[in-house]
Amino acid sequence: MDYDQTAIPAAYDAGRDYSSSARNDWLNIIRESAAGRPIDNIVDLGCGTGRYSSILVECFDREVVAIDPSHEMLAIARAKAVPRVSYQVGSAQKIPLPDDTMDLVFMSMVFHHIDDRQAAASECARILRNDGLLCLRAMTADRMDQYPFVPHFPESRHFLQSILDSMEEIKTIFGQEGLRLLEHQIVENQVARNWSAFADKIVDRPYSTLARLTDEEFEYGLGRLREYAAQTAVDIAVTEPIDYFVFEKRAV
Repeated sequence: MDYDQTAIPAAYDAGRDYSSSARNDWLNIIRESAAGRPIDNIVDLGCGTGRYSSILVECFDREVVAIDPSHEMLAIARAKAVPRVSYQVGSAQKIPLPDDTMDLVFMSMVFHHIDDRQAAASECARILRNDGLLCLRAMTADRMDQYPFVPHFPESRHFLQSILDSMEEIKTIFGQEGLRLLEHQIVENQVARNWSAFADKIVDRPYSTLARLTDEEFEYGLGRLREYAAQTAVDIAVTEPIDYFVFEKRAV
């Protein structure tokens, strides 16, 4: 999807924001992934509006190169003026960085958007130094029906079936490029304090899957979601399962 041809950039941060608790959870998870390793050079690949760029700076106290193909997403990221983050236009299939220069490649919720995922894995391996890490937050086909919008927007499932890889397929793609899986966990990521709040957050379609629905399909699903929210306790938080992978580049 070309984000610059959609309304997603303007709606993204409001619809995908984190509580301070959820942000701290991810900061700690990422920090623990690299415990004991020297991390000096970091790229936030597919950075979008830069949600994780600041987390990476805080994690490692280092400068971060943030790369994304969307000019509009990068404009929003730049406007935040996060210290120690520099921005470049580029794609995961042709990363504008030299060979063997990065200690950590971070990718968040972007892998399923890449047309040639094998090429992207090869590029990650190319820019990583030996023993460098790739940290990947991803949606997977294994957890498709657990994403909170899917039960309410039936057409979204058909689209996700066409773009999501399974956990094993992701392992295979990176393994073929010499990246060895060190860690995999499923993190329950809180996206809203309750279902009514979740419905309010997605009104402007910050998820690319929802942006692909027709107006009629979206309004139908939003109505179903609001009905469900009205019947659900206000203290039940909405979560989504995120597959979190950590790969290591092995010396040839």
